[in-house]
Amino acid sequence: MAAPSELNRLLTGLDATHGRICKLNKYYDAELVATQLGINIPPRLHALAFALALCRLVTSIYEERLEISEIVATGDDDATQTIQRWRTLNAMLEKESLVHTEALAVGRGWVVIGAHPTIDNTPLLTVESAGSLFGRRDPATGELISVVRRYGDDDDQRASLYLPNGTEYYGRTSNGTWDVDSSIEPVDHGLGIVPVVPVVNRARIDRPWGRSEFEDILGLVDAICRSFTSLAGAQELAALPGRVLTGVTEEDFKDEDGNVITEIDLYLGRILALQNKDAQVKEFTAAQLSQFTSTAMFYLKQVAGLTGIPSRHFGIASESNPASADSIRADDSRMDRRATRIGASFATPWSKVYTIAAKLVLNEDWAVETRFRSPSTLNLAAQADAATKLAGAKMPDGTPLVTRNWILKNILGMSTVEADAVVEATEDSALQQLLNAVRE
Repeated sequence: MAAPSELNRLLTGLDATHGRICKLNKYYDAELVATQLGINIPPRLHALAFALALCRLVTSIYEERLEISEIVATGDDDATQTIQRWRTLNAMLEKESLVHTEALAVGRGWVVIGAHPTIDNTPLLTVESAGSLFGRRDPATGELISVVRRYGDDDDQRASLYLPNGTEYYGRTSNGTWDVDSSIEPVDHGLGIVPVVPVVNRARIDRPWGRSEFEDILGLVDAICRSFTSLAGAQELAALPGRVLTGVTEEDFKDEDGNVITEIDLYLGRILALQNKDAQVKEFTAAQLSQFTSTAMFYLKQVAGLTGIPSRHFGIASESNPASADSIRADDSRMDRRATRIGASFATPWSKVYTIAAKLVLNEDWAVETRFRSPSTLNLAAQADAATKLAGAKMPDGTPLVTRNWILKNILGMSTVEADAVVEATEDSALQQLLNAVRE
């Protein structure tokens, strides 16, 4: 049976995104070479051309601040524990990081939900790149209508078509058309919703598939790479002062044993004296390389402004007057705020992943909430400081501003189960101390 028009439509859309995604991946991996940067470099200096991994640095800085503290089913502790078990069985700590990196780098990552082949009542959660999946949304509701996943190599290409009530599998024939893959049974789950969730970064109304976090700085990255490549070329050609020797003969370029002095010795200025009284030596001024570094620093400051990342993360800092802890926190506030906004946009799709998973494997409807850890308290010292201050804060009537359970979950990053256990243990300890005091 021939492939449906929906499959061909989605594959055409996937092919249309290929060029842009490949370009962004090359910037992320710092794989661009001199010809791609448009630099006119002599062939002998091609080895000096390089690309700076600024795009990967920007992505990593924000990804490091996107840490899920817990995913809970509202009002259902048993369901929350089930979600935690699913996360452990699917190694989601690593997969969450992969999806966040993909979304930040190319605009979106994908999570596919299926039934686990060997563990009952457990979903199988897999993460996919934007280069292998493409979907179509309902313009009225924004929900996915269909999604295609293409995989395999050039000799054996296959595709999975995810639909609201089932999944179909296809293979590419020798004549280039797509046909039903009879080796895999289609899945009829009857969910009424496509079991695939996109995690989208910087979505807009007319650009629902998102943008890369470093897409705004690609031109600056090229300019910085040109500056550093020019700097490397200048180091080779003009960093040392040039000399002009006049009135010399071939004999002046031999050592005391009669051996001809090598070119590298001449280049490094190993000739300190000439026997020929008519010889004259003139020296040019060496090139000033600071213009290249100052230009690169100017570009890096523009990168800092566009990305919201303080310039010290790019190696621009004052060594003579280091920043204080308070100024560093103030400097990080915009970056932390952007990371918080990104986390808020990622929380909804992660909640949807586990809502669909519960419906698929348990036929239950859960209201799931995803909570990200605050990016401003990712280190232990900051967490302890924030927890101590909040624990002592009180309302005007003397009641605590926040509960211990809230501090343990939202500041120290404990799960609901861990926080409840700590609160219960401390309450038991306090009660035992009171009973001991009464007995005495």
